[in-house]
Amino acid sequence: MANDTMRPPADKAWGPDDIALYLDVCERHLRNVRNADNTFPRPRMLGRQPRWDPDVIRRWVAEGGSAEPAAKAVAAPKRKGSARV
Repeated sequence: MANDTMRPPADKAWGPDDIALYLDVCERHLRNVRNADNTFPRPRMLGRQPRWDPDVIRRWVAEGGSAEPAAKAVAAPKRKGSARV
């Protein structure tokens, strides 16, 4: 018999903790992915709690969704002092 203690429940809407468990990332990383990836499914809000249909998350992953947030452009560091060399 398989050990299912590390799997999110399949019969209820998933919260951020369930999705993080499914993707094997921490909740903070999931929040970063949600903010950076506009393809991440929008949640249904139950009060103030976001919830997702597990099938929607599985479909997002199957269609190429990634647990890696999109790369952001990095600005060049500002120089201190005068511009003359």
